Formats: sequence, structure tokens, C-alpha cells
Amino acid sequence: MGPVPMAETSDGSGPPRKERLCRAVRWISEQGGCDLEIIDRAARRFDLSPLDEEFLLRHFRERKGPGR
Repeated sequence: MGPVPMAETSDGSGPPRKERLCRAVRWISEQGGCDLEIIDRAARRFDLSPLDEEFLLRHFRERKGPGR
């Protein structure tokens, strides 16, 4: 059996990874601001991997745009 796509991986104890990441993005957006502390809190709250946390950092940095 080949590797499971990362977005669908789950250890069976909660929602799949993709769902946790979507929930984290939604939660961060609802916080009204985004900084390293909020991303760290989201990573712990939604049990995200370091790779997912890096995705969140890039996603919100790009969304914020340069000079904002």
C-alpha cells in the first residue's frame, strides 16, 4: 500500500488533517488579527504538524501582503 496523501491523514483520534487545517484557518481569521502567537495557539489547539504551522505562516503572510 502506498503513502496516504497528507491532507487526508488522520490518526483516528479526531478529524482528518485537512479538516483540522481548515478549522485552524477559519479560527485564525475570526481572531481579528494574525501574528506568530495566534498561529502557534492555532497549531496547538488544532493539533497541527510543524509543516501545517509553516503553511499557516506562509498563508497569512501572503494574505497580509507587503507593507500592510
